[in-house]
Amino acid sequence: MALRLVDECDVVQDMTDGISGLLIGDKGYIRPLLTEELKWQDIDLQTPLRKNRNDSRPKAFVKQLLSIRRLVETVIGQLSERFHIEKHESVTFGILPIVLFVSCLLILLAYF
Repeated sequence: MALRLVDECDVVQDMTDGISGLLIGDKGYIRPLLTEELKWQDIDLQTPLRKNRNDSRPKAFVKQLLSIRRLVETVIGQLSERFHIEKHESVTFGILPIVLFVSCLLILLAYF
């Protein structure tokens, strides 16, 4: 959810300031340094691994992560379509509060 010319990984620490818990990202967030930095903020960054890497996590856990990401992406797409928001490589700041709210709500609901 960064500007087009800014890599999301470069601003993720600013976006997560003051929060903790599970953060689900896409394959673009696979950076060992970023994962370690987020651990200091008490954030557990989980991403799907690339196909050429072995995944030691339980398959059920990975499947649940992918399911949650798919659901969040679907909701973002539906909100963009519903509110006629032009689709970019990144989410526009106009819908940012809605996306964050819906994403958090879906993640919370996934655990209940």
